[in-house]
Order: sequence, then C-alpha cells, then structure tokens
Amino acid sequence: IEECSETKDDCQWSCLNTQGGYLCQCPVGFKLHQDNKSCVDVNECRTSNGGCQEGCVNLIGSFRCKCTTAGSSLAADGKKCECKYGNV
Repeated sequence: IEECSETKDDCQWSCLNTQGGYLCQCPVGFKLHQDNKSCVDVNECRTSNGGCQEGCVNLIGSFRCKCTTAGSSLAADGKKCECKYGNV
C-alpha cells in the first residue's frame, strides 16, 4: 500500500513511505513538530551560537552570523569576525 498517496495532505512538507505506514519529513532548517505532520523552524543560534564567533541571527529555515565588535566584519567563512582595516 502506498500510504503517502492516500495521506498526501497529512504532511506539511514531504512524505516517506515505510513498511506499514509513512513518515512526514521536513526540509533542512526545520524539524518535525510534535504532531508528526507539520514542520517548525530550527533555531540554529541556540546550539553553540550557530558556530558564529560573535552574533547569530535566526532566519526562517536558516541563520546568519553577524559581527558586533566595532570595526569588524564577517570573514569569508561566514562565521568568524575580522578587523575591517587589518591588524592595527
């Protein structure tokens, strides 16, 4: 039986057929809600500050790092902060 075809409207994002049932799945940046059908945003900033050296801004389905020290800007890795004007 193809449960996902019978219950296609049950899952907010996508449906995975399993033996004798189905599982709802969510895209990257989201997790399955307690109802096991809908997806909720993951706040990446709550875990190790999102890997950001300074500030972390949660976005729907994602996050971005920001620099909070005056005169610094985000490095090429998108996580570390570096002096805008070189080492003085």
